[in-house]
Amino acid sequence: MAGEDAGAGFQKLFSEMTKQVAKAFSRAPGQPAKGKAGETGGAPGAMKPKKAEGRGLGFKAGYSLKTPGKGDASGEAEVRLYSDSLAVLPKFKEPLLVPLRSVTGFAAKDYRVELALKSDEKLALYDFGYEYENFVRAFSSFMNNLLLEDLLAHENVVKSGVEAEYAYSPGPEGREGRGGGCVARLYDSALVVIPEEGELLRVPYGAIYAISDTGKSLEVFTDYGGKLVLSMMGYEFDAFSSALAKAYGGLLANEQAALQALLPGADPLQVRSAASCMKEGRAVTKPELDAHSPGTWEMIGKRLADLGLSEGFDYLQSLSGARGTAVGVKQGLGWGTADYYLWFLVPVYSADKGKPGNAVAMEVPGKGSSKATYFFRLAGRGEYARLGMSELDAKAGEMVKRLSAAMIAINFRREPIYLPDDKLELPGHEKYAAAVRKIPELRMLRSLFIGRVIHASEEKWRKDARDLLAFNVSAKSDAEKWAGFAESTEPEEKEEGGEAGEEGEAGGRKARRRESRAKKAGAGAGKKKS
Repeated sequence: MAGEDAGAGFQKLFSEMTKQVAKAFSRAPGQPAKGKAGETGGAPGAMKPKKAEGRGLGFKAGYSLKTPGKGDASGEAEVRLYSDSLAVLPKFKEPLLVPLRSVTGFAAKDYRVELALKSDEKLALYDFGYEYENFVRAFSSFMNNLLLEDLLAHENVVKSGVEAEYAYSPGPEGREGRGGGCVARLYDSALVVIPEEGELLRVPYGAIYAISDTGKSLEVFTDYGGKLVLSMMGYEFDAFSSALAKAYGGLLANEQAALQALLPGADPLQVRSAASCMKEGRAVTKPELDAHSPGTWEMIGKRLADLGLSEGFDYLQSLSGARGTAVGVKQGLGWGTADYYLWFLVPVYSADKGKPGNAVAMEVPGKGSSKATYFFRLAGRGEYARLGMSELDAKAGEMVKRLSAAMIAINFRREPIYLPDDKLELPGHEKYAAAVRKIPELRMLRSLFIGRVIHASEEKWRKDARDLLAFNVSAKSDAEKWAGFAESTEPEEKEEGGEAGEEGEAGGRKARRRESRAKKAGAGAGKKKS
């Protein structure tokens, strides 16, 4: 009996050892065991950010650093990767610490990693041996973690990370398609793909016009001709598909709720029809809205008057005959709330090129009153004088669409649009500097931005708006900004995070109190200094 027990014990031990050996040889040497995707970065369990704290993740590699105006440095080094930085530690040489937010470009090819830094330096890492893929995956993960924090700081994870294969075609944007292994995750406002290698892909639900479930893959089609295919999810496929359907359907339901709250006199069919073309705050013109929901445009105009916003809206429209004006309805950035607000875009141009204009004005209501009007360049300053009215009409229509899509892409955050370049480098704004480098829509908004006019009082606001538009047609260079615009020093959390009900109505007592205050304030609501 004792011999039998000993034999059984030995057999169990041998079985466990066999499993461990098989597991070790099932992956490349040096490759860590595969763990569950992290909730914030999609790295395997052994590479979650929390594991990179303390001494960081360690690698042995060769390096070369090219510094403009100085000699090159190279050699062997220990490379330590942290959740927000990279350290290159050569033996008996000066160490190099690289904050990940200072990385402006990243390429991994032929077992070599090349980084472009905002200091104009070029850092190359190589000779990782079997650890090359592990480094690339961990580095991509940590870079994407930071970008997720910067983009989605106020959002919740709706569906945690699911390992998948992805293929993305951006459509007629001129950029190359990409694909490979990834972690797919759902947030409040977007589907996020976190590749094993490369930068993350964020697809706002508002930019999706169709989703197809083939049973083995999900095909997501965007309004701008893009296509994303997710496959190889295994047993997680059905759960992820259901969660995506729920999130996308929830977006449409939220838009309907927003319209119903803001336009209580609209009938259900009218609300559903309008919501279908105003997803996630998309601004639409009167012809677009009339085609889907006749009469809703007029109801929105009346609502603007009720909220004390019509004077600014009407004045901006009067500057160019109301051509191309677009209006949207957006849920506030206080996620999980039922508060909503109206926002609008008004192109300002005319046949008389000396008349103040060549701009698109954007009004996004602020807390208690409209805080500021943002102005963006419509056409290049050297080009504007040569364009006829039909060309300007077409350009205005296209620009309104671009601005609307860009605001959705950056979650309607406005501080990173107007902060000057030197302010981006100050402590507390690092996330904006990184976002500018990584998000093309934000770079476009900053390049077109002329200035903003604070609603200190109706009279001063009109004067400043005229001065800005007059400056815009007299300036020669597209890089010139209006010197009169006020710079806010308030952090985004105070300015943006509290926007969840700015000029909006939610159900319940809180919304009714806001509406009552807005009605009492009337046209004078805009006079309160922000």
